[in-house]
This record gives sequence, structure tokens and C-alpha cells, in this order.
Amino acid sequence: MPVISIITINYNNKIGLKKTLESVIGQSCKNIEYIVIDGGSKDGSFDLINLNAKNISYWQSESDNGIYDAMNKGIAKAKGEYLLFLNSGDTLAHNKIIEEIIPVIQNMDIVYGDIIIVNEKNEKKAHKSFEQANVANLMISTIWHPCSFIKRELFIKYGLYNTDFKLAGDYEFYIRSILKYGVTSKYINKSIAEFDSGGISHQKENEALMNDEREQAWKLNFSDVMINFFKKSVSLSRSSEYKIGKLVAKFIS
Repeated sequence: MPVISIITINYNNKIGLKKTLESVIGQSCKNIEYIVIDGGSKDGSFDLINLNAKNISYWQSESDNGIYDAMNKGIAKAKGEYLLFLNSGDTLAHNKIIEEIIPVIQNMDIVYGDIIIVNEKNEKKAHKSFEQANVANLMISTIWHPCSFIKRELFIKYGLYNTDFKLAGDYEFYIRSILKYGVTSKYINKSIAEFDSGGISHQKENEALMNDEREQAWKLNFSDVMINFFKKSVSLSRSSEYKIGKLVAKFIS
């Protein structure tokens, strides 16, 4: 059984898909299951997938009901112990990253690292992830799915991505699995992937929808009372008075 299944979803992004295919196929580690889920593209993506079919473990091209429906289709076909979602346009950081990751992900439910954002001018900027996936950090940020290795069994135990979400289904899954059900998570200090900022979730006009969906993710998993408690606790922990108090306590203890 492969340790890692890499799942790529694509819709009418042949240029981006070519970059992603080359990145995965070029990995030094060959014990990878590679799955491509195409949404019935009409831009030549189908022919590109066919051309690379010998390097793809499973692929399909048919209409779907959005990003998370396509990702769920990939999950249903995956056999790896861990899943990595690398959508079309995204690439792995370098050709030995999977080989480097495999020894350090064992016995954890979710392992994640850093990401490199690539803008429309092909300029790259490294972004560090938070070191603890806790309430305080997930209230203001997320785990980037292209740099997150998720145990496949979590989707069996705690459910698939919620297809009611258009942009924040992965965020909701992290809230559900890590904070609600307490699965284990671990940060590793490595850049895992390069993220194409031209994707739908990173477009300026979608910021309001993303924020609304993140709020909804919390409401689906916790009561209003708990959410308000979390918000007050986070606000307190970031206040200058609290930080000074912790510093004083450290010196007098």
C-alpha cells in the first residue's frame, strides 16, 4: 500500500495541470499513488491526462458539484495511508520533498508544513504556518491544504469534506477533526508546496465569502456559547496586559 496518495482536482486549467503533473511525476519517491479528478474540462486537459496516464494511478473526467465534491471523489478512490491535496497549478516544493516527509509523518493524524505563495508575476514568497493547530491560531488562520498530509482514516471516522462549502470546506474539516474530535497534528519546519495564488480561494472578490464560510465552519461544530468563549479567550491571550502578566509570572516563579 502506498504511504501517500496525492490527489489533484482540475477544471479547465490545462496549463496549471501540466505544472502539477510534472511536479508529482518528477518526485524521487516512487511509492506514491497519484489520482487526478477532472471536472469534465473542455480546454485540452483530458488529452493531457491521457498523455500522462501511465504515471497516474487513477483518473476520471466528469462533471462534479464543485471543489469539495471533486476532492471527495479522490478520497473515495485513494488507498494511501496519508492524503495530500495538490490542486492543478500547485506544485511540490522540490523533487525530494515526499521522500523527506515520509519518515516524519508516521503516527500522527495530520502533519503540515510551510507554503510558498506564487503570484501572477511568478514572484514567490515563503509563508510559515503556525506551530500549533489550536483554537487561537485557527481563529485567525488556517492550515494550507497543499502542505497538509491527512490520514485517510480520518475521513472515514469523521466524515468527508462538506460540499455545502465553496471555499472553506478544508478549513471546516480542520476545525471538525482537530478541535472538535481532538485528532493529533504536527508542524514540520519545511516548505511543502508552491501555491498558485490565481486559484478561486485566493481571489480578492471571494474574501467576503471565505470569511462567511469560516464563521459557518465554527457554527457547525460548536455552540454559540463555546464560540464566544473561544473568542474572548483568544482576545485575552493577545492583549498586552495578559502578555505582561505572563512575563512577570515567569520571572517570579
